[in-house]
Amino acid sequence: MSSFYQLCENIKRDLWFPPTEELEEDSLEVIQRGLEIRSDRSDGNTFWDDFISVIGNNTEATSKLLGVSPDRLARALQKIKSGLKKVRESNDQTDSAKKKKNQMLPTGY
Repeated sequence: MSSFYQLCENIKRDLWFPPTEELEEDSLEVIQRGLEIRSDRSDGNTFWDDFISVIGNNTEATSKLLGVSPDRLARALQKIKSGLKKVRESNDQTDSAKKKKNQMLPTGY
């Protein structure tokens, strides 16, 4: 059983140094699907760009609408942004690898 002092120390530690939450494969898959929804738009914006714009403009009102605290909403937006960055980097690496495979090598014939 934890003492009250240990409980307070754990709370302080989590407030000052919140535990980092690594995104799971399922989360990254959801982000990838969001990128594929409107990938052919001429302005280059994706579903996630629009989602972050709408939700991030007024977090107070959005948090009331969803029934969550503004801090929790801000953390969710940060997780989405970091996941979006990871997925885009992964897609860029995959695309560059495909381009390298599509190049013809001279064989001498």
